[in-house]
Amino acid sequence: MAGVFYLVDFSGRLVDPFLINLYAVVHFGLLGALVALPVALFARFVGDRDAAPRTTSRVLTGVAVVLALSVYYVVARRPTLLLEPGTLLPIVVALAAAVVWAMRGRSGDRGIDARRQALVVVACLVGPVLWAQARPVLVDTPAPADVPLERNTAVPTKRVLLLGWDAATWDVVDPLLREGRLPTLAKLIEGGVRATVDSEPQQVQPFEDSSSAGTRTPAIFETIATGKTPLMHGIWDFLSKPFWGTSQALPFRVGGSWLGTPVPTTSDMARAERVWHMVDRAGLDSLVVGWWNTWPVRRGLANGVLVSDRAKEEIPDTMLPAEAVDVADICAETRADADRAVEGLVPALDPNLHTLDPLKDDLRRTFRNDYQDDLCHYLLAAELADERDPEFIATYVSLIDIVQHKFWRYFEPDAFGDVDPSDAKELGHAIAASYDFADDLLAKLLEVLGRDTTVVLVSDHGAGAWAFEGMAGALKDVFQTVHPEYSGNHRLNGIFVMNGPGIPSGIEIDAVKHVDIVPTVLALLGLPLAEDLPGRVLEEAFEAPELLAPAVQRIRTYQTAESEGSLIPTASAVDAEVEDKLRALGYIQ
Repeated sequence: MAGVFYLVDFSGRLVDPFLINLYAVVHFGLLGALVALPVALFARFVGDRDAAPRTTSRVLTGVAVVLALSVYYVVARRPTLLLEPGTLLPIVVALAAAVVWAMRGRSGDRGIDARRQALVVVACLVGPVLWAQARPVLVDTPAPADVPLERNTAVPTKRVLLLGWDAATWDVVDPLLREGRLPTLAKLIEGGVRATVDSEPQQVQPFEDSSSAGTRTPAIFETIATGKTPLMHGIWDFLSKPFWGTSQALPFRVGGSWLGTPVPTTSDMARAERVWHMVDRAGLDSLVVGWWNTWPVRRGLANGVLVSDRAKEEIPDTMLPAEAVDVADICAETRADADRAVEGLVPALDPNLHTLDPLKDDLRRTFRNDYQDDLCHYLLAAELADERDPEFIATYVSLIDIVQHKFWRYFEPDAFGDVDPSDAKELGHAIAASYDFADDLLAKLLEVLGRDTTVVLVSDHGAGAWAFEGMAGALKDVFQTVHPEYSGNHRLNGIFVMNGPGIPSGIEIDAVKHVDIVPTVLALLGLPLAEDLPGRVLEEAFEAPELLAPAVQRIRTYQTAESEGSLIPTASAVDAEVEDKLRALGYIQ
């Protein structure tokens, strides 16, 4: 049912919503039956034979009520989302009315009217599908943008580097800055603007104290790239769930492998224009390397290069133009460099040793693999940037998040109480080393791009000790059994730093939202905003915000037919490897 309530925003084969809803009825109906059966047997046992069917019916109706509330919670966690024009409010109201009607029963009768129960089922199965077909007629949706873009030449920006540091947090950055580390980031902060990013929990993550604190990296980095919320851009989770017999997939996991096997979410499921396509439409040369969920690359850039996050893999559609850069040649030495980094930065995890216990061996692989990926992405970005001199660059660093998940117990041993002091001494600096690495890559990339580059550095969320508070506390033993190496947890406080021409020096602004990044980048480049972007330009981060006035004039939308995604993920030969990596991080079981 939750799947159908989400699918109402998509067009597709009618059979898919019907089948997905039918699977949901089977899945949750079995759970409801497990509740109703013992209640009915108990009623029969105490002697009231008429009470059994009546109680069963009432319990099943109660299950329907719970499902309706669950749909509301999962799909639109915050009430304001349901109040947006054209979302799920009509369906929720209709379903709630049908459930209440069924619960009333027939006046003076001992049972529940079976016809009313049937109408609830019909409403659950048919209502969302009919709404999906009627919505394009009833709701005013933006037409594809077809107006020419005029740049505001008053802004002093020459180029913009949009850089994502996964899980970077001031809780780690500020102590390192006080120690005199992270010199590149320190210069950016001293000569620019800093802020805390308020990361919003995702609607499909009900336990805020779970392994990702309600935040999902793919959803947030899609928001950073599009300026839109998951409800608008369609990316919610690491995995999607195609049920048996359906071509479309739910954009999040539900029910594990029951009634279908989850598969990795892919870029062709996104349904919002990404900022590099907005910039490309204005004729600016762009470069995108290693950004989250950019595979497969089916839509290239007329004035740039797009290298996906799976560029190293020997699979199709990893970049456009397809021969833009020789990935294998440029990244050939990254494995050796990563091995040396593991040995030099974290000596206790010498990759040449084979006598480590399984936990430490897992830590070694984690550090090495993502160090290698990030180094490869940097080398590709540097090579292409030196060749093309782009006006917009977007790239991403993953190591910080990977290391905080696995090494936090050694970074903050007092939060756990069971950490061997010798391990804390040997491994406690791994998190700081990951920040040093990211800072060094940034310095090298800025050497290639030049000092006139405006840097917009943002993280998707923060990080901290996984303390198993709240509802997740009851699951502590289960989580630690499945992932004994897991100790770091997402927090909702990310970082934001902006530095460049026209940006004031050394100030801190109020907390920003991820939806504000795209409008601010557009303003930096002198491009108009769009009416369907919910964020704002961070005008307080500009020395002369009056120069932005032409840029804040809005066009209707940047959306085109090419940016409308489907709900059909693309399979690849490395899907199993992707899932293994997510499983090692605790994101999937």
